[in-house]
Amino acid sequence: MSVQKLKLISLIGPAERFDDIAKCCLTSECFQPIRATKLTTGVKNLLPFETGNPYSELLEQIVSVMDLAGIPKEQVQITDYNPDIDTQSARVDSFSARLSDITEKISQTEKEISENEYTMKQLMPLIDLDVEFDRLFSMEYVDVRFGKMPLTSYNNMIFFDSDTALSFVPLNRDKEYIWGIALTPASQKATADAVLSSLYFERIYISEKIHHTPRESLEQLKQNNAQLGAALNELKKSRQEMTTLYQSDLVKAYSKYSFLSKCHDLRQYAMRSNSEFYLSGWIPERALPKFKKYISDDYDVNLIIEDPKEVRFETPPTRIKNPWGVRFFEMFTEMYGLPGYNELDPTPLVALTYTIFFGIMFGDLGQGLVLMLGGILAWKIKKMKLGRIIAVIGASSAVCGLFYGSIFGNEEIIHGFSVLHGSNTLFILLFAAGFGVVLIGVAMILNIINGIRQHDPKKFLFSPNGICGFVFFFANIAAALLTFLTEIRLYSPVYIILTTALPLLMIFLGTPLTKLIQRKEGALRQKWGEYITENIFELFEVMLSFLSNVISYVRIGAFAVSHAGMMLVVTAMASMLGGAGEIAVLIFGNIFVICLEGLIVGIQCLRLQFYEFFSRFYAGNGQPFKPFA
Repeated sequence: MSVQKLKLISLIGPAERFDDIAKCCLTSECFQPIRATKLTTGVKNLLPFETGNPYSELLEQIVSVMDLAGIPKEQVQITDYNPDIDTQSARVDSFSARLSDITEKISQTEKEISENEYTMKQLMPLIDLDVEFDRLFSMEYVDVRFGKMPLTSYNNMIFFDSDTALSFVPLNRDKEYIWGIALTPASQKATADAVLSSLYFERIYISEKIHHTPRESLEQLKQNNAQLGAALNELKKSRQEMTTLYQSDLVKAYSKYSFLSKCHDLRQYAMRSNSEFYLSGWIPERALPKFKKYISDDYDVNLIIEDPKEVRFETPPTRIKNPWGVRFFEMFTEMYGLPGYNELDPTPLVALTYTIFFGIMFGDLGQGLVLMLGGILAWKIKKMKLGRIIAVIGASSAVCGLFYGSIFGNEEIIHGFSVLHGSNTLFILLFAAGFGVVLIGVAMILNIINGIRQHDPKKFLFSPNGICGFVFFFANIAAALLTFLTEIRLYSPVYIILTTALPLLMIFLGTPLTKLIQRKEGALRQKWGEYITENIFELFEVMLSFLSNVISYVRIGAFAVSHAGMMLVVTAMASMLGGAGEIAVLIFGNIFVICLEGLIVGIQCLRLQFYEFFSRFYAGNGQPFKPFA
């Protein structure tokens, strides 16, 4: 469907022109290299290129200094920027040394300002103390502590033993704490510590830089911070001017040497002889004309193009491309696994069926429009990829809600197909089962196509999802429906043998029959006892899976009924309350249903895709196409 065709190209040319070709491959942005050793096994006189990258150390320097300066790492086109490695390295070292020096000064200044602010915060509660700190801390026989304690602890101080020589002088208080000075004789310091600890006293350690009264010290610190702030602004201004001066040069250097480094990295994929190089890789078929333009005739390079079918030693990667709306659902496909190169991409079907499933299961015009608006906002504002899907399925919900005649659970405003009315419930359940039968058939057809493309007879002929399974499943469904709904009776011995017994027998003998078709030796050499026992159970499981899959799709209708039932409960509760209560219940009830049931329905839709649909035809074992860019 949307897996793009690739070609394997091989480039062979003079070894001295390899760097030119590497630049062409990188510039084209459509070439994914593969290791040449895979394709040159057994070829003599081919050796790997040297692996040391002469640009990596300088590039690391450039990236480091750009990170330090806060310069964004962006690629720009360069035409007239040609300093050699040594000259560029000297420039980077010079800028790095100057930038590191000024950055260190900024860091030290910011640290000093932060320390001053912390000290000022400590001094604020002590501002009413009119004593110099030097005089307080110079007392020989008295131990001084500054700190705070809870008001309840301060009120309980009168209950302590009077023999404890401890005095607490309050200086400031708020609703919870009281700040002050704790004084005690130096000889009773240990006892005072125990008492203060029991009072939940939190000590404040005054900086050694503080010598005067709290008020004078606060004023000095404010003046000091003002000077430091002015100095900090000058330093930052100098760093910005320096960064602006060097920014253009650094961005050009980063662009040039990251490009050259990446080109040099291509050597690890190539091989060389004494005079030639050999490089191979995948390229989209559509990009071949563009790529050929980059390979100038002056390079004297041979370009060999091979079809993936001719390549034995390398599995082609997968590059998928879908239309704009379908592309949103690629994230669901990739959650299961990327399609293989020879496998159909199920994304368009996922986009269609997931959208239809959700609309049927969560059909409400008002709620659908809310989901759509929420998805658009999540996509545009939060850049959420899932928001695009929510917007699409919200629109599907609104369309189905219009068909159901439901607006926020109210079915009186517009009249439609009411899910809970009369025989409509049974109809929608039967419709869901029929929908499931159709999708199972589509999955089988896709599996047959995949099997043919992959040259796998067992897959498209003898598997439960191949031609034999298709005949068994739909022949019996057709016969059963005609038997119950009309007077036509298809069941007869011949019909049963051709549409039931023979397909099941061929599924049962799928492995040996495949070997016979492929003309493999020992096709009939089986441990038949083990084979028969194992395949009887597998065959029984196959027949059960057809029934269980159809029943699983019935949940599409069941959730539609469940959604209508939940909204019926919400509207009934709202009508019982009336007035403001009715409005509140309707608002919160709809929010609850949108969040809870919307999430559950979304998960169930994904489950139907993965377990009932993908499991019949899709392997999802592809590797992504990653061009060298």
